[in-house]
Amino acid sequence: PFQCVDPDTQKLISRQVTFVLTCDPNAPIFNPHATRAEEVSTCNYEIEMATKYACGCAPDCSGKTCGGDGCGGYCGGDDLGGKCPEGQTCDATEVCRDPAAAAPSKGKYTKT
Repeated sequence: PFQCVDPDTQKLISRQVTFVLTCDPNAPIFNPHATRAEEVSTCNYEIEMATKYACGCAPDCSGKTCGGDGCGGYCGGDDLGGKCPEGQTCDATEVCRDPAAAAPSKGKYTKT
């Protein structure tokens, strides 16, 4: 089935299939669906499928002021490259905080 007969020469020719992916943000992640399938010329087929994956990456910076956005970019100011302004640190929840707020206070014990 990977070859078909050329109507002009009657010789076997290779079948060509082109998949065109279109964005459908409502499609289930693991279940793309065909929206069009047609033979565009002899032994040359085009199949269009809608999938959430074709929509690209949606950056997610909700609740974050530093760190990555999940798509190769950064949260916070682009000029900071995911880092915090001077004098602050990026904590485990990817929020910029003053150093005192980022680390719990460790009391000092002095034996007398």
